[in-house]
Amino acid sequence: MKKILVLGGGRIGRIVFHILKEKKYEVKILDKMPLVEYNKDFTAIDIFDEQKVDNFIRFFTPDAIVNCLPFYASKKPAEYAVKHRTHYFDVTEDVETGRFIRELARSTDKALVPHCGLAPGIVSIIGANLIKDFDSINDVRVKCGVLPIYSTNSLRYAITWSVDGLVNQYCNKCLVVDNYHIKEVEALGDTENFIFDGIEYESFNTSGGIGTLAESFAEKVCQMSYQTIRYPGHRNLVYFLMNELGGANHREFLVNLFQSALPVTRDDVTIINITVNGSMNGQVIEKSYTKKFYSQQISSIQATSLEATTAGSLCAVISEVLTNPEKYKGFIKQENFDLNVIRKHTTVNF
Repeated sequence: MKKILVLGGGRIGRIVFHILKEKKYEVKILDKMPLVEYNKDFTAIDIFDEQKVDNFIRFFTPDAIVNCLPFYASKKPAEYAVKHRTHYFDVTEDVETGRFIRELARSTDKALVPHCGLAPGIVSIIGANLIKDFDSINDVRVKCGVLPIYSTNSLRYAITWSVDGLVNQYCNKCLVVDNYHIKEVEALGDTENFIFDGIEYESFNTSGGIGTLAESFAEKVCQMSYQTIRYPGHRNLVYFLMNELGGANHREFLVNLFQSALPVTRDDVTIINITVNGSMNGQVIEKSYTKKFYSQQISSIQATSLEATTAGSLCAVISEVLTNPEKYKGFIKQENFDLNVIRKHTTVNF
């Protein structure tokens, strides 16, 4: 039986734990906070306590370390994986962390696989699946958002995931492909409006969601962007807060403000919209993937749409790598995974 160590027992870690248990892996979970739900499978350890974590890993000898901690804690778990020669997976969207893990991967023959969640993650896998059949591509537009089904505040938003990650996404530079060259642009730009299922949405540039997709296809794609989906009006209020009031220079304040002022909801909807326009066999073709995901039952737990899509994609990638370890060594991009293969490893209907 393969053994997996999950770091972080929060919303995503909890679902990941139960999915992997159902897949018949031996799973242990570490978190600095006592979590009685996991019983004998849980140990309370701060992941920054290197001696205790090292001792636990030596005792448990996991085949993989799965990092479900916030993005700012992503580097240390990857270092543990390299040190103890085990596979590594995370759900971070942070660009700088991805670059750090790429450098670490030079010193291991195990698979280091960041960005395994929703965006980046399954959106990168779906995007690559759409791109692969084109001879040349004019435009790739990747859009994704997790929204409250119901909202009454002016932002038309509620907390559905990590507030630290949300602020990071709104403040950091965004990677795009412009005329076959990768460049960085400011977040919150290039606002677009569209209607899906009779509901109006807006989308705008945010950081991290495109992962490594841009670098993988820059030579083939003329234009590529990643945008977050929100209800109309959200972007303008966030732009005012971040740029005109200077909130982007006070990220800790923003995190505390959002956490104290915005409601938390489990009634969410995840929207993925990916459109590819280009040439195929001498014809101009457009292919798209558009889908909404809602809450679903996973291993006796009613998971939110965010939890289901993030954990479902992550666990599918884990299963594929552990089933075929000879195929995956070093730094692995999400777009290296075949969508049809990933679908076989998950109950989420991607």
